[in-house]
Amino acid sequence: MPKLIRMPLLFCLLTYLSLPLNAATYAVRQGRLAFRGVTPAGALGLAFQGERYCDAARCVVIPATASDEGILKSLAISEKIVAEKIEDAESAHFAIASFERGAFNRPFPGSDEYPAGAETIVAVIFKSFPLADWLKQISQSEVTLLEPLPRMAYLAFGSRSTLLTLPTKFPFIRAVVELPAGLKRRGVDLLADGDTGGPWATTVEVVDRPEGPAVQGLAAMVGRLPTPTYRMNNLVAYSVRLTPSQAQQMSRLPDTLTVLRNSGVATPSDERSN
Repeated sequence: MPKLIRMPLLFCLLTYLSLPLNAATYAVRQGRLAFRGVTPAGALGLAFQGERYCDAARCVVIPATASDEGILKSLAISEKIVAEKIEDAESAHFAIASFERGAFNRPFPGSDEYPAGAETIVAVIFKSFPLADWLKQISQSEVTLLEPLPRMAYLAFGSRSTLLTLPTKFPFIRAVVELPAGLKRRGVDLLADGDTGGPWATTVEVVDRPEGPAVQGLAAMVGRLPTPTYRMNNLVAYSVRLTPSQAQQMSRLPDTLTVLRNSGVATPSDERSN
């Protein structure tokens, strides 16, 4: 049985190393009356002191002061820019809950279950929509990127000590949130009508490494390693028959991402939002 540690909510909040919780984030685009050739970054000018992450068509900005908010409002009123507040910029959305402003937005079974080892899976929440160069920098820090999450987040696997300190190393990262085992489970804790609790069709999605505890643990549970259903984005999925207890055990392994009971045939999908 995998080792398990139960962490209070305070630990989860301590991993949320980032901006003040009331820091607004805006998407800024060129306005109807913008001067020809002036990009959103150019319109903001040097007076805007907050953070800005720009490409040719758009900036994502985080005002640092009331003066910055005033600059955005003035430019928007004059139609030099269009500034849209991104309401869930600090959030990461999963199938059964969302992480919003330092906490999960609803209770769920297994919310305090974390693997006891040195490795884990986290959601990396960025300050803007992640750029390819940002992902490359993180990958070079011995982190395995898995797949994107709505709205500006990415799932990643690696050493807990490395992952939880990423916001101190990269200024474009807003926060890092470790995934509890309960967040990885779907249809396991509350069984569907007609599910008697015996072995049932289950899709298990894990980090694609043969020597990992998830792959080895699954092989031990079913007597052999099944043929993969699909591989994608450093992940591999298997369709097996597990009891709820076995499914819970699999979810507690550090390199397991998803355990979906009563799933039928697995197909790859990035849709994990509510």
